[in-house]
Parts: sequence; C-alpha cells; structure tokens
Amino acid sequence: AADAAAIDERVVAIEADYLLAADADALDTRISDIEADYLLQADADALQSGVDALANAAVQRITSTWPEDDGSMSDRTLDVPGEFADVHEALLWLDAWAIDSDTTVTIQLAPDPAPYEYTAPILVAHRDGDRLQILGDPLDASAVELHFEGTDGVTVDQGRALGLLDGLTITGDEATSNTESDGVLVYRNGTMILGPEVVLQDFGGYGASVQYGGMLWADGAEANSNFRGGFSVNWGSVASLIGAGSSANSLDGIGSAYASAVDATAASATGNGRDGVRAIYAGTVFADGATATGNAGYGLLSAGNSMVRADGGLVATGNNYGVAASMG
Repeated sequence: AADAAAIDERVVAIEADYLLAADADALDTRISDIEADYLLQADADALQSGVDALANAAVQRITSTWPEDDGSMSDRTLDVPGEFADVHEALLWLDAWAIDSDTTVTIQLAPDPAPYEYTAPILVAHRDGDRLQILGDPLDASAVELHFEGTDGVTVDQGRALGLLDGLTITGDEATSNTESDGVLVYRNGTMILGPEVVLQDFGGYGASVQYGGMLWADGAEANSNFRGGFSVNWGSVASLIGAGSSANSLDGIGSAYASAVDATAASATGNGRDGVRAIYAGTVFADGATATGNAGYGLLSAGNSMVRADGGLVATGNNYGVAASMG
C-alpha cells in the first residue's frame, strides 16, 4: 500500500510535469505566432513608410500644380536638370498624363556651358505632343547644346507631334562621315515646329530630315556643316523654311524630292558642297527672295518633273552653276 501511494504521487507529479511541458509548448507556439504577426506588421509598416516616402518625393518634384482629377495637366514647366535628370526622364514621366487642349507643358533645359550628352534619340511620342514644348534659351541658341553621339537627335514618328523646339543648338559627331543620323527627324506623318533659335549641325545625315508624309515648320532655323545636307524633304512631305539658313553642308543646302513641297521664301543656302536649293523627282520649292551663293554645284536646280518658283529678287551668285531647269 505504501508503494502504491508512492506510485500515485509519482504519477501525479509526472502528469503535472507533462501538463507544464504541454503548456510550455503551447506558449512557445503562441509566442512564435505573435512574433510572426509582429514581423508581418513590421513589414507592412515598412511598406507603408516606403509608400509615404515615394509620395513625399512626388510632392517635392511636382512644384507647380498637380495633374487634374481626370488625369489631365494644367500649364506647367518640367525643369531639366532639377526635377528631372534629362529630357528622356521628363518625357517618361509625362507619358502617364494627358495634356488639356488649352494647356501647354514645357520641358525647360537650363543654360549650361557644357553640352547635354545623349546616346539615344529624344523620341517624342506623347499623344498630346502638339501641346508640348522643349526649350533652351529662346533668345540665344548657343546657350544650350544637346549633343548626340552616333544617333539621331529629336524625333517624331507615326503621326505624333512636337508643338515647339526652340532655343537649342543640336549637334552630332559625324559631320565628315556619311551616316543616317539626323539632327531632327520627322517622318511617317509626324509633325514638328522649330523656333528661329535652333541650330542643327555636325550630323552624318541631314540637319533636318522630313520623310513619308512628315510636316516641319522651321522658319528662321539653321542647318550647318552636316554631311548629307541641311534640310531634306522627301516622299510626300512638306516643310516651311521661311527665312531659314543652310550653309557649309557637304552636299545640298535645301532639298525637295519625291512629290514633296518646301516654302523657302527668303531662305539662304550658302557654301554647300553641291547645290544650294535642289528640287528633283517631282519636288517643289518656293524660293522667292532666297539667297543661294558660293555653292559648289548649282545655286538653284530643278530637275525630273520638279518645279521651283524664284520670284522677288532671287540671289544666285558665286556658284559653280547659277540656275538650271532640266528633264521636265
């Protein structure tokens, strides 16, 4: 009986130990669950903190007005550098927003003695690009330079538009080599307007190339020292080059070909390696009051079912040949 009593006490003690152990295990499990909950909450807090930081950064970068509730934008300026590292970054950000019909958004490049360097084209593909401006110093193109290495410069394509490009010197690095890199490229029904303070130079292609139904307004702009030529308008395209200048290009100053039309009223084409003003293959050029001097080929050439009108004081002197019309 004494042994039996001792056994019972021991069994009770053992059962108590097991209950304590079970409670301890349950407690450990609960503690682990609670710790996991806290870790999850910590992650959530960290995530929210990151979201808040991003939102605050966005508030700091949007320094004028927020986009409207419907996703459109009020008039505003995107500063480069400052708000955005370069034009590419500004365009990428802008792609998320529409631009109201009565609104203008300006990408403003600050004057800098060093050029802004690019190794890829600035492709303007915004759906409301006709309400977009890219500006340097509209009073002095030399104050802001965009330099493109081995690539086209500013481009619009496939029916897109750029409302204004002004106050810029746009340079390439291939003035002595025949490449397809153009300072401005407008093609496949694209549209672009250049202001009078734009200089396009040192490209292996053309200063400005307009192709396949493109439209370019470049009154007063300049295209100098490019390999293929200054302004080239081809394949059913249209350009207004009133008062524009094109000089020291390896080939032609101003060209229109393949059923294209150019208004080169009061424009100048001087010191080019081939023709000053050239219309071929059903091209049309209006060159009233234009100047074509010191070109190695013709001052003005119309050939291959083309037409050039040169009323009102055309000056064509110092060229290897003056004015010629041939082959229809």
